[in-house]
Amino acid sequence: MIDPASQELNFVGTMSDAFDGTARLLCDIQRFGFRLSSLCVLTERQGVEFAVTVSVPKDSDPGQILSRFSRHVAMLSLRLDGSALQ
Repeated sequence: MIDPASQELNFVGTMSDAFDGTARLLCDIQRFGFRLSSLCVLTERQGVEFAVTVSVPKDSDPGQILSRFSRHVAMLSLRLDGSALQ
């Protein structure tokens, strides 16, 4: 159940390294006090695809969160998306 004072954001992207990228992303989610709703990591030959859904306060700026998550060296691409990887 989603807290009425929060919103869920879906991020999808690719990483160069599954362990490094996932660890850094999870650390940021915890550091900012967000709630992890789901995480899917798919390792492929051309990189690592992932989708993560986090619950954040409604007054959070999704663009600022995207910018923060994108700063890690292991992140090759990251975008906000309306649906997670299946």
